[in-house]
Amino acid sequence: MSRIPKGSRLADTGPEAITDEMLDSLFEQFLLLRTARIAHGSVNGDAILVDRTTSTVALLDFRNASSNAQVDRLNRDLAGAVASTALAVGPERTAAAAVRCLSTEVLLGSSNTFAEPGSTQSSPDACAARPPC
Repeated sequence: MSRIPKGSRLADTGPEAITDEMLDSLFEQFLLLRTARIAHGSVNGDAILVDRTTSTVALLDFRNASSNAQVDRLNRDLAGAVASTALAVGPERTAAAAVRCLSTEVLLGSSNTFAEPGSTQSSPDACAARPPC
């Protein structure tokens, strides 16, 4: 049995309710999807759920998702996440979280952004390993 997510959509959540850890978690989720080459397909402030009681974020509405996605689709997802997050918490906090969690290659939209086993590219543990900005 799966849990039905509770909370409010990112677009309806004030910046004070969103912690840096929640931002890191959001970018980690996009990194996991990117590594698996899964594109969400419609990232916006309504597709990101913020649960303040558990300090978690979740992606909603995968009806436009695709597997084995091309880099441009993955880049569009990341751009949607950055834009939506910047509108919710401001560009400075968004950029700081993205830099903590994603490699330069991913941030610049390079086509060589899929991590290989043993690679030093971005990994979901990268946020925790990098010093806060």
